[in-house]
Amino acid sequence: MINPKLIGALYKETASDIARVLGYSGIELLKNSPLILSTLNSQVVKLVLSNPRLPLPSCLLFFNFLRQNPSNKPDLVAHLTLIRNKRWTEAHKLRDRMEAMGNISNAYTYVPLIRAELLSGNSAKALQLFNEMKQRGIIPNGVTYTTVISSLSKQGRPDEVLRLHDEMIEAGITPKD
Repeated sequence: MINPKLIGALYKETASDIARVLGYSGIELLKNSPLILSTLNSQVVKLVLSNPRLPLPSCLLFFNFLRQNPSNKPDLVAHLTLIRNKRWTEAHKLRDRMEAMGNISNAYTYVPLIRAELLSGNSAKALQLFNEMKQRGIIPNGVTYTTVISSLSKQGRPDEVLRLHDEMIEAGITPKD
């Protein structure tokens, strides 16, 4: 039986190698590295895209390379990882691209976008995203409500907190401590 820690270490090493190649040589060298490409899986892609030392342009090159490679199409995990870990202005564009590729947005797609807007103090944009989500028929879940309510509470906005709390209860979602 193979040790799961060993597999995790191999994934991390592969992801580091890919990030290093992208950072220093760009995508062309990676395209011509069948050995590296043969080791790609969802976990390795997630590790590459969440690497804080890899600049956004390199992440987007890698992501777009994956989109064009029939054997390594980015999955929903790759999309969400890129949204969660990179610049937020690009995250909105990425969500649109993700939807254009046929990946349907859900509450978990919106949470990082909403959280980013709230953390940057842009609660109006966060609430706009929250409302957009509902208008598109995406039902907010407990994580979505908790994210918005918690941030609005920290900003001292009790009226909005109470309104969303009541909405959450009406939707049948029980608040968790």
